[in-house]
Amino acid sequence: MKRGTLSVVCAFLLLFSEGCAGRLGTVSNIPTNPTTGQPVATEQEVKDWDQAVRSLNFIVEQLKAADNAVVSLNRAGVFPDGQPYVAVLFSLSRGNQAAFGAVNYLKSVPNQFGQPIRVKVNGFAGQIYSALEDAISNGLLGIKNSEKQAEFKQILELVKNAVTTVITLTQTVIPPHSGDGLAFLLRQEGVILG
Repeated sequence: MKRGTLSVVCAFLLLFSEGCAGRLGTVSNIPTNPTTGQPVATEQEVKDWDQAVRSLNFIVEQLKAADNAVVSLNRAGVFPDGQPYVAVLFSLSRGNQAAFGAVNYLKSVPNQFGQPIRVKVNGFAGQIYSALEDAISNGLLGIKNSEKQAEFKQILELVKNAVTTVITLTQTVIPPHSGDGLAFLLRQEGVILG
């Protein structure tokens, strides 16, 4: 599992170093209202959307890897059958389901990360974070080898860091759009305008 831990750390560093580099570039594909041609997102929203998608894809991959690691630990006799084992598998599944939901939702609103979208993604991120907390606590109860406990916790802590990145992105206050771009976005999100 040490090789797996190293690959998780490398993937995490690569993910977030690419995200930072992506923030420095100029965005040329800002979505517009098809009727008015007005932008419905700012350049920063497009960059934040991109970073959120990258982070969530990383989370999905690592939760799948964690699930496989838990099953391997079980087969090796280090994480025996029982309530903690089932609870960890359930928690990882719950987290992965929320991460998939967030990715699919963001793909349905490409390059848009206005306040209504941020609120919805924040809800998904909160579900993932909660599932990770449950998985860590149950994993520490059930894994019978202290070295494997530490590795398991380290992997899930890295995933929690990626979730924290998404939460931070969703809590960033953004200025309102000019023109009717914000109104268009709010209508897309189902917000009733007076």
